[in-house]
Amino acid sequence: MNKSIVAGVMALALLGPSSVYAQRADADDNGAQGMQAQPQSRQTEQKRFRFGRDDMKAFADARIAGLKAGLKLTQDQEKNWPPVEQALRDIMQKRMDQRLAKRDRQKPQDAIQAIKERAEQLEERGGSLKKLADAAEPLYQSLNEAQKRRLVAMLKAGDEGLGRVAKRRGGGRG
Repeated sequence: MNKSIVAGVMALALLGPSSVYAQRADADDNGAQGMQAQPQSRQTEQKRFRFGRDDMKAFADARIAGLKAGLKLTQDQEKNWPPVEQALRDIMQKRMDQRLAKRDRQKPQDAIQAIKERAEQLEERGGSLKKLADAAEPLYQSLNEAQKRRLVAMLKAGDEGLGRVAKRRGGGRG
């Protein structure tokens, strides 16, 4: 059970916010409506600025580095970090690829096609989460209670902070 909790918390905290960075303000109906109601300077700013692959990668790298630094791993625990880091990077890479591909492709023709596409994404994500859980289990078992509390707090704080950024920019999670 601990394994699935750790994987879920890590994945939600690290993957959920990545969608904030990959969004286009004019990509969905809500964004388009929101832009009509905003002053011209705000519209120009939103159209001009879009996170690209390098931006998303930089933020992912920073989150992983921050997570590791916040845990203050001991030398013994450090040995268990590389597989966790690699699993996180793999998940983030897949998520970035999905987000960037979503920008370029047309919307599905109908609801059934949309459901099928989403199911494929979720199956892929499920496999990635399983790999993360397997990689994180030895590290998680070696953490003391203070480190476990910090892990949850850091992941939660990072997730909430990025949500506030999206709200200010007129975006959302998705």
